[in-house]
Amino acid sequence: MGSLPMCNCRAGQQPDQWTEVRVDDLETKRLETARKLFELADLNGDGLLSVDEFSEMGLNQTKVHAEKQLTPGDEQLIKDEFVQKYQRELDSSLRPVTCDEYQEYILRFANRIDPGDFKAQSMMLEGFLVEATIARCIAVEEASALPTILTSELGREWGKTQWPQEPLDNADCGGVTPSQT
Repeated sequence: MGSLPMCNCRAGQQPDQWTEVRVDDLETKRLETARKLFELADLNGDGLLSVDEFSEMGLNQTKVHAEKQLTPGDEQLIKDEFVQKYQRELDSSLRPVTCDEYQEYILRFANRIDPGDFKAQSMMLEGFLVEATIARCIAVEEASALPTILTSELGREWGKTQWPQEPLDNADCGGVTPSQT
């Protein structure tokens, strides 16, 4: 192979142009990852992220890192913290936000951690994506357990209830991302 390049895709470009291409690629990756994070957090699939969905996903991501099972009181405190964060950083009136608004928030958050370092931010967002996928699976598992709990705990009358198909069934728990469904 010697000194021959594997391809000539950069032929005629100066090295400073190579960096620009990589930054554009990283920015595209950051935006795509932020969109995937939004899709995972949009538990009901309505195209908006509500404060309830945000706090539920925050709680579930906290559960991923918890060293012990959380008490109901602990869970409520965590949800309250995420409600406050939503109010502070997403919408002060607690109205649902769009994907664009969420992307702006998550990219602003990433930039506060690693200012201007798109590569580090992309890696961080990929880590958030893994956590959000697990948190979404927890939400799906807990939502699907509700009818079972109700039918077993409340008797036969509840067993006759037809449960609607939940949008949560689109979760990324089986290797399929929400955008593929």
